[in-house]
Amino acid sequence: MTAGEITAALAQLRPGASWSLSGDDLSSLQWLDIHERRPSDAEIGAEIARSTSLPTAAAQLQQHLTAAIAELAPPKETPMRGMKRLAFLTQDLVKNMDAEADQVADEIQSAHDRAQSAIAKFRQHGADIRKVADDIEAALGQITNSPTEASTGSSGSTTSG
Repeated sequence: MTAGEITAALAQLRPGASWSLSGDDLSSLQWLDIHERRPSDAEIGAEIARSTSLPTAAAQLQQHLTAAIAELAPPKETPMRGMKRLAFLTQDLVKNMDAEADQVADEIQSAHDRAQSAIAKFRQHGADIRKVADDIEAALGQITNSPTEASTGSSGSTTSG
């Protein structure tokens, strides 16, 4: 025990009482008050124990209350959580749509290439038919000894008048 602890305990147990303390133990305590009885050494020791344990108990209680309040408080939301989620979702969707659009563009390009190839084949087929027609007309012209469309440069029918 210290003189300060004894003084605080006596002030708590017997406020306003008269006494004197000359050391750091209870044997040096002189009780001077005639109206108040002197507290026993056990009472003084118990008060010192109680008063020294109060700050520790108060700190523990404060810590417990703070934790309990934190558990009961609504969870703190991340600022702009919704906007961030929307941005990430949009970014993912755009990436997926871009990949799908790229795939569709490849399909369209492939179809276009096939169509161009088919048109080129029709052109070639038309050229082949014209050549065959020219050859037939030339052969007919030789047989009949008459000019052909290919040889005269005319385009088909003649009108008689």
